[in-house]
Amino acid sequence: MIYFDNSATSWPKPDRVYRGVYDFMKKHAANPGRSSHAMSREAQNVIYSCREMIAGFIGGIDPSKVIFTKNATEALNIVIKGVLKCGDHAICTSMEHNSVLRPLDKLGKNGVKSDIVWGDSSGYVSPDDIEHKIRPETKLIIVNHVSNVCGAIQDIGMIGKIAHRHGVLFAVDAAQSAGVLDFDMSNIDFLCMAGHKGLFGPMGTGVLCINCDFDIDSVIEGGTGSYSSLLSQPEELPDRFESGTLNAVGIAGLLEGIKFLRVVGTESVLEHERKLASYFISGLMSIPGAQLYGPDDIYRRTGVVAFNLRDMDCVELAGVLDSKYHIACRAGYHCAYNAHKTIGSGDSGAVRFSFGRFNTRDEVSRALFAIAHV
Repeated sequence: MIYFDNSATSWPKPDRVYRGVYDFMKKHAANPGRSSHAMSREAQNVIYSCREMIAGFIGGIDPSKVIFTKNATEALNIVIKGVLKCGDHAICTSMEHNSVLRPLDKLGKNGVKSDIVWGDSSGYVSPDDIEHKIRPETKLIIVNHVSNVCGAIQDIGMIGKIAHRHGVLFAVDAAQSAGVLDFDMSNIDFLCMAGHKGLFGPMGTGVLCINCDFDIDSVIEGGTGSYSSLLSQPEELPDRFESGTLNAVGIAGLLEGIKFLRVVGTESVLEHERKLASYFISGLMSIPGAQLYGPDDIYRRTGVVAFNLRDMDCVELAGVLDSKYHIACRAGYHCAYNAHKTIGSGDSGAVRFSFGRFNTRDEVSRALFAIAHV
């Protein structure tokens, strides 16, 4: 199998991730933070080590403000539903995933207003257009750092400065960018990451990094292993947002994934993905009937490429590539229909190839041969 579906979840993982998961399950898979025995303490040590690793990895925030979730979607829901109340206004972009659009839609039924700022045909959203949508009641701006559809990169540095200049909180959906691009946290209040994509952790892992003092409401309440005599949810972090047993085995794997990243470097990962994407795009454009979507400039995109072949349904093409050539990719609307409308594939969807750290140029060549043959 040639695997080009890293935007959904990265595969394969580094060997140390597999070992980390296995060793944790075998040696100390007790409930972290719930008991005082040695296995529980060791499990808690692994959790805290991962918090510290993530805090340093993204720019040195307080480890207690690193919240573990089951995915980026849960992290985004915590922010959106924990910040916005009736009468508030939020701004997002047309490149957002449904993990942003659907919570906003639900809150819209309860008095929260929101605006969508549309990007250009390359998927780029103008920071000035976002600024023009800010109102006195605007409380939160949410931006997808890297499109899961076409790899377009947004200028979150400029958008963050605009948000803070107007006293607005800024949340970044880093599901596709964490582990590929670096962050300047100085103007980011909430960073929502998927642990199982660019960070190389197992599925079922996500992270919310809080970089402000805003008092976010909890979305889920329950046991935290702390303040058990109180009926109210603890206010301190990270307990306020980590009710119930954590996915400790997944976090153990995530810790090893980030250790791997610290060795190879995000710059190396990005360079590798862009080289493969550039080679693929060049070959694709020589195939009659191929239609490419997203930025023309390789430096305004990551290793995510969306395309179609004229007169062929994208789902059919992906099915043929899978069944006949053993190439794994994804086709359709990718849980981001507005993004497809933005880049011009709203009527059809698209085939998406998303390259990763372990893909090779030879695999890309074989994929180009298969597409040309189809």
